[in-house]
Amino acid sequence: MNVLLTGSAGFIGSHVAGALAAAGHRVRGLDLRPGTLDGPAGDVRDAAAVASRLDGADAVCHQAAKVGLGVDVADLPDYTSVNVQGTAVLLAEMARAGVRVLVLASSMVVYGEGAYTCRRDGPVRPGPRPEEALRAGRFEPACP
Repeated sequence: MNVLLTGSAGFIGSHVAGALAAAGHRVRGLDLRPGTLDGPAGDVRDAAAVASRLDGADAVCHQAAKVGLGVDVADLPDYTSVNVQGTAVLLAEMARAGVRVLVLASSMVVYGEGAYTCRRDGPVRPGPRPEEALRAGRFEPACP
């Protein structure tokens, strides 16, 4: 199957690309970062870029998104432009190209950190984990 993978250079997208290739699929990428997979850099909000990458695709796996925790309300136009407008452009170009298979995924940013059980305090809802803890491989939130 020929698959267009948007967000192919991201954390999740790069792993999806590897899994698709390992399963025997031909993967074309679309990402703002140049040199991902077999194509030039491209923006999911750019209809011409999307249309050119859709040529010959049987399916789309849509991972392209602007993500992040702790964003400021002033960043909303940029997030909306990429995440909402970009998805709308992709869907419109898929319809024009006759590509009817879409796999849409999201990141943990949509769901937040969630609740954890702390041995000392029981169920807690901690804030975002410090970046230095994640870099050090400490993924469980600390008890408050």
